[in-house]
Amino acid sequence: MTGLKNIVVVIALCCSFFAVTADGQQPAQAPFQIVPVHPGLIDQGRLYNTINSQVNQILAGVQSLDAQAPNTLDPNMQPQTNRQLLVSWYQGYRFAQMTQPTSVGEISANRISFLEDLNKKCRSQEVHDYLVGDVAFPAMQAIIQGNFHPVVKYNAMLIVGALNAEESIAAATRLPPVPYAPSLALLVQYVQDDTASDALRLGAWVGVLRHITMDFYNTGIQGQLNTAIQGARTIPPNQKLLIYNQALALVKQSAPASRSLEAHTWFQRRALDVIGRVGFIPPNSDVVTTVSAIVANDQAPLSLRLSAALTLGRLQYRQSGVGLPAGETSLSLGDLAITICKNEFQRVALAELKAKGPASEDSGIGGMGGMDGGMGGAMGGMGGMDGGMGGGAMGGMGGMGGMGGMPGMM
Repeated sequence: MTGLKNIVVVIALCCSFFAVTADGQQPAQAPFQIVPVHPGLIDQGRLYNTINSQVNQILAGVQSLDAQAPNTLDPNMQPQTNRQLLVSWYQGYRFAQMTQPTSVGEISANRISFLEDLNKKCRSQEVHDYLVGDVAFPAMQAIIQGNFHPVVKYNAMLIVGALNAEESIAAATRLPPVPYAPSLALLVQYVQDDTASDALRLGAWVGVLRHITMDFYNTGIQGQLNTAIQGARTIPPNQKLLIYNQALALVKQSAPASRSLEAHTWFQRRALDVIGRVGFIPPNSDVVTTVSAIVANDQAPLSLRLSAALTLGRLQYRQSGVGLPAGETSLSLGDLAITICKNEFQRVALAELKAKGPASEDSGIGGMGGMDGGMGGAMGGMGGMDGGMGGGAMGGMGGMGGMGGMPGMM
């Protein structure tokens, strides 16, 4: 059910892009942009296989970027260097495929396939840097700022959040990846932009959470690295504080009129995750009071209360010189645990009744009010974020792959 709830939330957020007029009709709008696929690659025939093999050799570092490519994708059949060939391949095929009016699952698969090129196939740091900074990042910016389908823009934002300056290093002690710093600036820009669509802001919060999570891991290994390397692997304190303040403001915010309570809860849970991963408590911050109030609020969605409880456990009280009211917090957590148990008993009882046949009206079993997607949703939501320090975080909202029925999509 957790995956289904995530899919439903993403569908609702993306569909909100399509405003409906008072008479129930969608307003007229220009057709969505697409990037044409190189005509020689559409059928995935001989040219596709040849170029794909050549690109893999470039990624592996077998061929240098500035060597002349044995084949070309230039529209005028002019010779290309391997550097130029990579641009033609990714912009004319990989990224172009993401913009086609196809199923959402295929768009998501193309995104993941590109990221696997970076963190699995690429063995040359020079090629990696070129692909990230000169090819992928500007291409994704163009999609985000263009008139593309919201699901295409959402996936472009996910790519921005998943780009790394350095991939995970398998050494004596495995080092986490270092996210691409310019990406974070763009992500923060969109989480702050109240005029941006929820689809873009959703993708931006996924990326911000990944950056903050990787920063948490990289900060944790500082004893293994020299100061110069450590500084290059972590987020500057002033930028981290900006993200923290934005997340706390979202946690306090009521749902906008254009956003459902369920969707707003999803946003707030991501903000709570960010606060927990940032960890520190700035001077005069009311974060402990704010988060504790959510845990104690029996009218709040249960998934939100669970995320708040997790955040309380991650805050750095001793390092920040802030205390946690032990008595009040224990009572709130105890009440939350009781609520969880009651809901679970009800779920099991309803499942047993359903297995036996239609439930009778006098069964005495109440609804599962307040679950908001179940216990799993609160703790699972961003599956893979804590687990895989390399590819795991890349998955982001993998549930996007199961979406269908979006306007303009097959």
